[in-house]
Amino acid sequence: MKSFQHRLLAGAAVLALAGAALSVWPWLHPATPGSNQSPFTAQAQTLGGLLGNSIYNVDEHGRIPFQMTQHREGQCAGNECFFSFGFVPQGKRLVLTRISGANVLNAPPSQVFVYANNGTGSSVANFIAPVANNTVSYDHLTEAFYDAGQFIEIQVAPFPSTFLGGNALQVVTVAGYMVTCSVATPCSPVAATNPNHP
Repeated sequence: MKSFQHRLLAGAAVLALAGAALSVWPWLHPATPGSNQSPFTAQAQTLGGLLGNSIYNVDEHGRIPFQMTQHREGQCAGNECFFSFGFVPQGKRLVLTRISGANVLNAPPSQVFVYANNGTGSSVANFIAPVANNTVSYDHLTEAFYDAGQFIEIQVAPFPSTFLGGNALQVVTVAGYMVTCSVATPCSPVAATNPNHP
């Protein structure tokens, strides 16, 4: 009888070990042939699942939160106003993920364009802002990349209205994050052309 119980316990122990081995198997084997996923990324995703789906990107070199607000009450005139947030520091890349603001105009416009400029002469993102009477208010999600030395600027351009002067609200906030670019952890260059159309 004792021999049977020992065999039963030994069998249960073997099954438990086999189950444990299967649960860690994704960490031990390489990625599926033909996939672009590296074994390390697969391990990170498996570990992320065990830690509550907090998957991390092994290519991100530490996100540094970025947020700035620029008030220009009494400084906007005509049908263009520029909100400047300085230059991206050396060794960093800014990923802009949100543009929000509120602007008061002298009359209801037919449309208001918002441009994210980087100092190169062309915008890296733009959208048409929603209008309510003579007030423009927006909270726009985006994904725009600014490399070291580039100028962070938001341009608001109503048409045909102009900005209301005095103490009328003229504000823009930009938010996102910076990543560190160095010799040890370089940032991949941002593709300037469509790879399918050289």
